[in-house]
Amino acid sequence: MGNNKHTAESKIDPLQQALGEVRYLKGTVAALREEMEAIEASTQDKVQEAVSQSAGEIRQLKETIGAQREQLEELRIEHQRSMQKAASAHNSESGQLAETATALRDRLEELKIEMEAAVQAAIAKGNAEISQYKATILSLREELDALKIKKEESVQRVRAEGNSEIVQLRETAAALRNELENAQSTSKAQSRNGK
Repeated sequence: MGNNKHTAESKIDPLQQALGEVRYLKGTVAALREEMEAIEASTQDKVQEAVSQSAGEIRQLKETIGAQREQLEELRIEHQRSMQKAASAHNSESGQLAETATALRDRLEELKIEMEAAVQAAIAKGNAEISQYKATILSLREELDALKIKKEESVQRVRAEGNSEIVQLRETAAALRNELENAQSTSKAQSRNGK
């Protein structure tokens, strides 16, 4: 009778061990979930940083274009003032004033050409950088989607493994329970026979 009791208690230990393994698996799933959330947060930060840098660059380009336009307008006003001075000057200076006006006009045209080239270059640079940032954002989004898929697969796999383990543990627990009940029944029968 003493040996049967010892045998029943030793068969309960695997059940307790299995329950401990289930708790460990639950902890592992929680740790994986926290790790995936940290990765997603880091990816979102990268996306926001890329968008912020792109917006800053566009704003700087707009400010540069505005400043260049103001400079061009100032040059145009200066040219008009010079023409007015030339018109009011003495007739003897008309030839010199005409040459000055021509030089200013030529210089203005050169400045317009240079300004247009600078504006086009700035726009082209801005477009190139915007395209690069868009590509970076797209790449980060794809990386985020891949991480989400990987996370879901990991969670599903862990759940499947956990469910399988739980089923096995339930079967083991049921078998141990039956063995324990059989052992107790046998022990009671032997006890009655002994009496």
